[in-house]
Amino acid sequence: MAHRELKLMISSRSDAFKIPDGNGGFMRLRAARETLKADLEAALFLDRPLLKVWINEREHGESGQTAWDQCLAEAKACDLFISLYDGHAGWTLKGSKLGICQAEFDAAFNDSPEKVQVVRLPNATLKAGDVSGKSFLDALTSSQRFETQPQTDWPEIRAKIHSLVQQMVLGASHEGIRQYRKSGPNLGQALNWSRMTFTDRSGAIQAAIASELAETGVGERLEEARSLLALRTIRDTRILFSCHGAPRSLGEATGREAVGRPFLNDHNLRAAAGWEQSDAGPVHLVGCPKGVTELQALSLLGATDVTVVPGTFGVYAADRSHMVQVCLLAGCTDPGSTRNAVQRFLEWLERSGESEQFNRRARSRRRIVETIIGEIHPSA
Repeated sequence: MAHRELKLMISSRSDAFKIPDGNGGFMRLRAARETLKADLEAALFLDRPLLKVWINEREHGESGQTAWDQCLAEAKACDLFISLYDGHAGWTLKGSKLGICQAEFDAAFNDSPEKVQVVRLPNATLKAGDVSGKSFLDALTSSQRFETQPQTDWPEIRAKIHSLVQQMVLGASHEGIRQYRKSGPNLGQALNWSRMTFTDRSGAIQAAIASELAETGVGERLEEARSLLALRTIRDTRILFSCHGAPRSLGEATGREAVGRPFLNDHNLRAAAGWEQSDAGPVHLVGCPKGVTELQALSLLGATDVTVVPGTFGVYAADRSHMVQVCLLAGCTDPGSTRNAVQRFLEWLERSGESEQFNRRARSRRRIVETIIGEIHPSA
């Protein structure tokens, strides 16, 4: 089966911005985009091209509604997206304060955040009073995509973009491999897990999660909480994770009943070996053999004021009132897919910058649990 080339869109403003060319002069963004297009489309893998590069000036020269719609359609449809940021949001439609560069970025990022990267060009500056530029910068900053920031001139910019595109293509390839692994639990270890009893499958999921999390050993089983425990340091905080396994989909009563509401047993975790007074948590990870939904996370927590974040790992949810944190890990059909879901969750914590809030909630939850223990066992 023949596949088309990956479509890469390079987004940037018009030619007003100039880049030091490395020879004492300057080059315009149009020339930079044209050169990058030629470079990337000429790059071959086993004598065949991998990329088709889309740049707006090659397709049309107008700046009206038709051009706007076409740019946004391309941004959403492309496989990979790079925004070249120079401090300006690009042209706007009449009566609007939204620049085309931000509109393209938003369309691509809302379609698939992982396909988007931003290159901050040297001397990129936001002009005072530029409303659309400020809005664009805010959108880029909140996306946490300013990872490539050349400092000097065109040769450095060109080299860094080549390296960036290589990593993006590799990342897309690895993501495709992950999807292959999720083709169905009908072979190998996935088939073995499907043959297990409910109890054994739940235990196997717990063990895979705990062994991936635990910094030492495999984890401790605590029957009072019906979970397997693991300690892991996230940034500067050591956190107790309580690992659970749903033997069936959470969309089925048997799957939900096997998990229950595990945080109601948090006061029983005080007996966990190695859980020191300075440690935080617990945080609950629930491995699920099928997909998971935000509604299932909300139902499990039983609260309304909840932060809910979907991701490639599944769904993360945090109760703002009781500081309970739960992550439903999707596609846990065998040891490999379960470990992968755990790693994707940990990667998201780090990449999104959520780890600081995650740790803060875990420390708050520990204090709440200690208060509950004090009320239940006042002499303890």
